[in-house]
Amino acid sequence: MTIVTVLCLLWAGFVYQLISVKYESKKYQPDGQMIEVEGHKMHIYAQGEGNPTVVMTVGLGSPSAVVDYYRVLEGLSHYTRAVVYEIPGYGWSEKSTTPRAIEQMTKELYLLLEKSGETPPYVLVGHSMGSLEILHFAQTYPGLVAGVVLVDGGSPEYYRTVKFSTALKAVIHGTRLVTRLGVIRIFGNAATSLGISTMTYFPKDMRNKAKAKFYSNWFNDNSIQELKQLNRNAAIVESNGPIGDIPFVLLSSEKSSKGVPGWDETQKKLLAWSANSRMKVIQGTSHSMHFNHPEAIVKEIVQVVSPNRQ
Repeated sequence: MTIVTVLCLLWAGFVYQLISVKYESKKYQPDGQMIEVEGHKMHIYAQGEGNPTVVMTVGLGSPSAVVDYYRVLEGLSHYTRAVVYEIPGYGWSEKSTTPRAIEQMTKELYLLLEKSGETPPYVLVGHSMGSLEILHFAQTYPGLVAGVVLVDGGSPEYYRTVKFSTALKAVIHGTRLVTRLGVIRIFGNAATSLGISTMTYFPKDMRNKAKAKFYSNWFNDNSIQELKQLNRNAAIVESNGPIGDIPFVLLSSEKSSKGVPGWDETQKKLLAWSANSRMKVIQGTSHSMHFNHPEAIVKEIVQVVSPNRQ
C-alpha cells in the first residue's frame, strides 16, 4: 500500500467522521435542557419528583453522562428527583475554551442548577475523576448539599500524586487522533454489527445515541484539558479539606482498584473527610459499576436520600 493510498484513506475517514457527526447532531437531539453557562451551553436532564435532588456526573472521557447514568436515573426517578448534567465537551454540552480549572467547573455546575430551576438540597453523585467536582462543590456550597456519593471515585490525594506514563499519554492522544480520523467509528460500527461491542449493553432506544456520542466526543479537547489540570485540581480540593458532617458514601468496585498503587490506601483515608462516612464494596463490579450493577447504585443512593426526604 503506497503512502498516497494511506493518505487518501485517512482523508476519507476524516471526511466520513465530519459528515457523520453533523448528521447525528441533527438526528439525535438532547432529551433535556440546554442552558447557557459562562458562554457555552450545557445539557442537563432530569426525571422524577421529590426532594432532595440527586445530581450525577461522570469521570474523564465519558462520551455522555446521560447515557452513562441512563439506568440509574430511571431507577432513582421512581423515588425522587434525579438529574444528570454534562460538563463541556461531554454528551450534548458544547465544548468550552475556558480552562478546566476545578473552580470554574464548580461555578458552572452551580449556575447550571440555578438557571435550570433545580432546587437544593442536593445529593451529589460522582463517578471516577468526577469525585473532584463533587467534593469541591460540597466544600464551596455546603449549605446546598445533603449528601455525597462517590461511584468508584478517587481521592484528591491520589489524583494529586498520580503520574501518567509516556505510553499512556501516547495512547490517549492516539485515541483522540483516530477518533477524528473516523477509525474508531468504522471499527466500532463493525464491532456493533457483530454483537461484540460494549455498546450492546445499552437499552435499545439509547444505543444509537450512545454510539453517536462515543464516536464524536471520545477524548476530545476538553477531556485532554481536564487531564492536564488533574494534579492541580486535585491539590486545590485536597487543600480545602473535609466536608464536615455531610453524609459521605464511598462505593468501591470489587475489581478495578486491584494492582493500582496507592488507590486503596488513599480511599481509606478519604473516609475521614466526613464525620458521617462509610465505604461499601459492590461485589462483581468493574470501575464502571453504574453500568453493570445500576440497581446496587440506586439502592445506595436511596439510603442517602431517605433521611432527607421533604
